[in-house]
Amino acid sequence: MRLSTALVLAFIVFSVQLYAQVLTTDVKVEEVLVKESIYLKGPFHQSINAGIQNRKIFEIDIPKNTIYLLYGYTTASGNTKPESLNLKSQITKATRTRKIIDSDLFSNLMVPAGKVEFNLYLVDESNRDKFLNFQQFMDGDYRYITEGSRLDKSHDLIVLDNQTEGALFLIFDFVNKTRSMNANLEVVAITDSSSKNLETLQLEALNLAEKGELAFDKQEFAKALDYSQRSFEVYQLGWVQANIGLAELALDNPNKALETYKESVQLIMRQPNSVYILEKLDKDLKTLKQTRGAINGIEPIERLIALFRE
Repeated sequence: MRLSTALVLAFIVFSVQLYAQVLTTDVKVEEVLVKESIYLKGPFHQSINAGIQNRKIFEIDIPKNTIYLLYGYTTASGNTKPESLNLKSQITKATRTRKIIDSDLFSNLMVPAGKVEFNLYLVDESNRDKFLNFQQFMDGDYRYITEGSRLDKSHDLIVLDNQTEGALFLIFDFVNKTRSMNANLEVVAITDSSSKNLETLQLEALNLAEKGELAFDKQEFAKALDYSQRSFEVYQLGWVQANIGLAELALDNPNKALETYKESVQLIMRQPNSVYILEKLDKDLKTLKQTRGAINGIEPIERLIALFRE
């Protein structure tokens, strides 16, 4: 399926500005901090000799080349042990087969529901001591990082991008006077030391896709399949995945083609110009029938595309 040069450029600009996708060739998931059974007591549970027990602070050393910093937490009441988060293993599994790191990846991560609400503050070094000395209650001269903090929440997953290497601090602040709580915390960084420019990778993918289409026009379907698959490995474009399905269909593999088209239309609906692209997919199928005659397994794919065009 050939797209006009203007549409290709529009897609690149749209992706860079709105999708905030990160394409990398060497993504690593690094465990920054794991703390289990963080026990906090409300003021009425504390003893004078034990000191302040409703606040705890944890330093986060952000690794070099961090592109996303994620941390999740969950809570339980009293001395009950909270559920494990397994955040690193979840992210590692999710990134294993992906070239794109985007909001879809993070939306599928799971954090166990918590039982006790508290305040979580993300601060820099200049505000760390102000919080620990309760200065925010005295003169208000303090700052915390809003997007990295949560108030009155029992559990959550926080995703921060554009973080530079260095240190930040997480402060657990339990203000309930009569209760106590236990919390689990896991901090993970996604790092990349060899990422390519987003536009460069998109253009590389488009170049491979065009070679695949030229091969398809020459009825060199195996070569078309290879080029399209290589393009999709570089950057996951929905219409390129549909080209993979089209080649599979031409190579008389209708079951595989149908599964590929199912995945491609889901991806197309999340990318720009979906209406136009679905129309082009339908035309590609019609052209294939005109040039090859009866095609085994083409009808279910036509119905699938028609369903998404409604």
